[in-house]
Amino acid sequence: MKEGAEKILKAVKRRKHRASVEKFLVASNKKLEALSQGLQDLHACRDKLQVEEHPGETGPEDRQVHMDVVSLSDVEVQIPDIALMASELPFRVYADELDEEDPELDLNIGISPSDCVCPISLTHMILGLEDYPASSDTSSHSILPESAADTKDSEPAMETTNPSNLENVVVPAEEISIEPEVSTEGNMAASISVDAPMSLQDFRCCAVLGKGRFGKVLLTEHLKTKKMFALKAMKKAYLDTPLEVRSLMSERNALQLASQTHHPFLVNLVASFQNDHHVFFVMEYSAGGDLKSLLMRAKCVFPAELATFYAACVVLGLKFLHKHEIIYRDIKLANIVLDQDGYARITDFGICKEGIGYGARTRTVCGTLEYVAPEILRGRSYTRSVDWWSFGVLFYTMLVGKTPFAGDDEHQIQHNILTSVIRFPLSISVLALLILKNLLNRNPAERLGAGRNGASDVKRQLIFRETNWKKMKARKVRPPFIPTIHGPEDIRNFTQSRPCGDPVLTPPRRSHIRTDHFDDFDWTAEGAE
Repeated sequence: MKEGAEKILKAVKRRKHRASVEKFLVASNKKLEALSQGLQDLHACRDKLQVEEHPGETGPEDRQVHMDVVSLSDVEVQIPDIALMASELPFRVYADELDEEDPELDLNIGISPSDCVCPISLTHMILGLEDYPASSDTSSHSILPESAADTKDSEPAMETTNPSNLENVVVPAEEISIEPEVSTEGNMAASISVDAPMSLQDFRCCAVLGKGRFGKVLLTEHLKTKKMFALKAMKKAYLDTPLEVRSLMSERNALQLASQTHHPFLVNLVASFQNDHHVFFVMEYSAGGDLKSLLMRAKCVFPAELATFYAACVVLGLKFLHKHEIIYRDIKLANIVLDQDGYARITDFGICKEGIGYGARTRTVCGTLEYVAPEILRGRSYTRSVDWWSFGVLFYTMLVGKTPFAGDDEHQIQHNILTSVIRFPLSISVLALLILKNLLNRNPAERLGAGRNGASDVKRQLIFRETNWKKMKARKVRPPFIPTIHGPEDIRNFTQSRPCGDPVLTPPRRSHIRTDHFDDFDWTAEGAE
């Protein structure tokens, strides 16, 4: 605007017109000066606390910050000390949120820097449909050959139109003032009544939700109750080593534990049974699809309030697993599914491990590469803090639209995880930067969630300052987004699903099956018989 006015001024000769242009030039200069001053004031607000606390530190005029991304080192310069921030930002801890899992919380405590500490894989059968490769595909980003991997973030084309466009339906999360009943979705395991142990003949196949090397996941209708379930079928012939059977039983035990407590943020198990060639898990059907598919429909990123809501659901799910000494090891978008009410749930426990309490270590190299913690890649023993690293990658991906360590191949991804500077778009809030910086700490001992308090330290981060954790656990907080579902057999939220074909389950090629491996596999949820 200023340059254009100056050019006109040079070209105009008549005094009257020249005066008008000069007046316009003065006005434009004033506007530019006001804009410049506003930008300076904005930067000054971000730097004021840091300058007061560390007067000898490099001033903002000497910094070289890329306008598109900032590294962790840049963030350290720009973000004021956490203790100072806590004195300026609201922080709520609800008196009714304390439970037996959080005895260490003090309602009157202030925030200080110490509060922000800083085998066979059955994942082929998860409900995250993008993890099921076509017959010619390979799991290029998997740590183990038998572990399913996410497709590259750059591969799927992001849809810009959708019947349930998130831009039009997302509203700020708010708490429901009435006392709503707990959704029947969370108690489905206890709502079935059958006269005998379940068998494959008790179900009608409606759709194939996905398939992998060991079997399929089917959407089925229970013929007696007319309820819909996800039926996960795996071939016995491919579960023929002690390690594979142990992984299968660990998955069954984790699902069983979630079902016995009706945990609202873990997919519950209704029953497990077997026939001559397959073993089966009857699980709750999460009709909203997985978060990876939802992110594709949301134009690559979630609004901050939606991402924070899903993150809170995952925190509560991980807290339960860690309390019961289960390390999950495969947190990713594809393994987080939405139920019909809009709550996020962790599914697929195929590479979880039991007996890993606080301080316990294991060495198995497994997981999905983009989400794997650096200590796993280095071949070192690790603790349950690897779940919090993966959670940090998940949270980052929801806010940014891609993983923080994306690369062209496995080697580049591993290099990025181990050594690259983590970069953030300037659109990410300061509170998001704070928690992500602490979660994505390459030192596992200093990582957020690695301490004895575990998930409680994560829950107390400022980004969750408006979260009422007790109401969340009771499903009394209104989800920001409710998935669109038309009828019990609607599979629109599963992008790779298809109607059932014939035959639904094919016998395995291997003929020798050791049936004694599966003697203790069958189980039915209490109240389901």
